[in-house]
Amino acid sequence: GSVDKVLKVRSAEYATKTRRPTLTVVYEPAAPPPGDAPPPADSVTVSFRTGAGGYAGTRDVSVSTLYADEAWNGGHGATFPSGEMPCYEVTGPGGYEAHAWVRFDSLSLPSGAKVKTATLTLAFDTWDAGFTIRGRYVKEAWSPTAITWLRRDLGLPWAVPGGTGEGGDVRVAGTLQANGG
Repeated sequence: GSVDKVLKVRSAEYATKTRRPTLTVVYEPAAPPPGDAPPPADSVTVSFRTGAGGYAGTRDVSVSTLYADEAWNGGHGATFPSGEMPCYEVTGPGGYEAHAWVRFDSLSLPSGAKVKTATLTLAFDTWDAGFTIRGRYVKEAWSPTAITWLRRDLGLPWAVPGGTGEGGDVRVAGTLQANGG
């Protein structure tokens, strides 16, 4: 097969901490009960990145259809758990595709906080132009140690292999923007 588009996303284990996935949240604190302290600031910004400020909750992995047609593999494909998460599509005979999954566990926002915006920052390498990046919110929990092309966790299959079933596995993100630099 020929590689049509290659994109390698930096993972939470990547050596350069500033290139790791980062979630930045802007929120409004909850208003205090009447008679208590003055009202909170207009908004607060917090960032979550493994290795920064004691945060260690980023979970990421790449799953693919590589080797999925081999009898020993059972259709599960190959899983890449750390370093760089490949995202690509190889067409033609023996072709396959790979998708990256990123999740932030153990987020700590104050009770009653109202999220105004959330921004996901990913660092990646590519040598191609004209590709499409799709961001989706995963509707169901998935295990970074048990995820494969066919399942999100042990005994829990995706509605669509690869976990891309809109309306079943995921919903399309409201706004997605890719910036170079």
